[in-house]
Amino acid sequence: MMMVLDKPYVSLLLSQTLANVGVPAVKCGDIRIPLDKTLEIWQLDEVADRVRDPDLALLCNSEYAVASVYPLLKGTPLMEQAELFKNKIKFRETLRKLYPDFFFRECSYEEIFRLPVETLPFPLVVKPTKGFRSVGVYLVEKPDEWPVMCKQLQADMRAAKEIYPESVVSASSFILEEWIQGEEYAVDAFYDANGEPVVLNVFKRMFAHEADTSDRIYFTGKSVLLEALAKIETFMKQLGHEMQLRRFPMHFEVRISKSGQLIPIEVNPLRFAGLCTTDLGAHAYGVNVYEYFFQQKKPKWDEIIASLDDSIFSFLCAELPLSIDGKSIESVHDRKFEKNFSDILEYRLIPYEEYPTFSVVFYRSPSLKENEYLLHLDLEQYLVMK
Repeated sequence: MMMVLDKPYVSLLLSQTLANVGVPAVKCGDIRIPLDKTLEIWQLDEVADRVRDPDLALLCNSEYAVASVYPLLKGTPLMEQAELFKNKIKFRETLRKLYPDFFFRECSYEEIFRLPVETLPFPLVVKPTKGFRSVGVYLVEKPDEWPVMCKQLQADMRAAKEIYPESVVSASSFILEEWIQGEEYAVDAFYDANGEPVVLNVFKRMFAHEADTSDRIYFTGKSVLLEALAKIETFMKQLGHEMQLRRFPMHFEVRISKSGQLIPIEVNPLRFAGLCTTDLGAHAYGVNVYEYFFQQKKPKWDEIIASLDDSIFSFLCAELPLSIDGKSIESVHDRKFEKNFSDILEYRLIPYEEYPTFSVVFYRSPSLKENEYLLHLDLEQYLVMK
């Protein structure tokens, strides 16, 4: 067992769990690790041989950590499997048997600006073949929106180059694919040593409007589990059968149409939800995903669902536009921002100087009204600029 830790954030829950279950941590770069004195910590160059063990249960805390450990996995079956997911074109090609009618095509960054728009099937989504969060992701509903998207793409990819390493967000290749209509869910899960799928979290994504691609709010609770869990487990069984996955953690996103069809958006291998937002499951229904993965346990979902009331558990990522340089921020009015939430479960400060988010807030609500308000909140009003 091994946990690879890198920027941008390590939660207290993650550190506590590593200490409790006795899992060593591999520290990559200058990342702050809570309770680091209680952990067994290795440096990346000390584990070059260990990470190649085919029986190793390996988990990363972020896309940065995946990128750090990736070179050490070169030539291993684990890397070959991970690469099928990290590259969005390979991912779509792998799933062609399950979704034969799904449209997608690859093109270079330069090609995007030369494409004959009249030949494209709208609406469609444009996104980097190798990307992170919603950087460089655009919904283009009709042809006359294409020039506006191209202009924004140029600006955002220039800004992303200053924030993210090439191994995390790359402008070298893009995928164009049909827009998947339906409700969107984010899932943290793994395949155990026997190849059995284990779902750890199901979060539903909220959007401010139809073309919104931000990651501001996700929520979970009884209603979310009841509407999506069974379909997600069925999809994971199909995926596992196709790819023969073992001891394989992942964070993936799907949409479920009004007719009930589940179509995957993307799969992020070797990690759970970024910024340790996966911890929402511990707040909502007591599932500590790190403990469940390293101890290869499966949540008793029937019992969990039966124990829940109708409360909504959410997290909000206070994302900033890529156009704002974090180093130009003097401070954040966190106390003022906190007043927008009725029942805060945890408030996290994120290093906005390096990462375009100033906080992550976990909170509970009796309904979705609070989330609907927060979706449209102007976050820039809480910034004090230099």
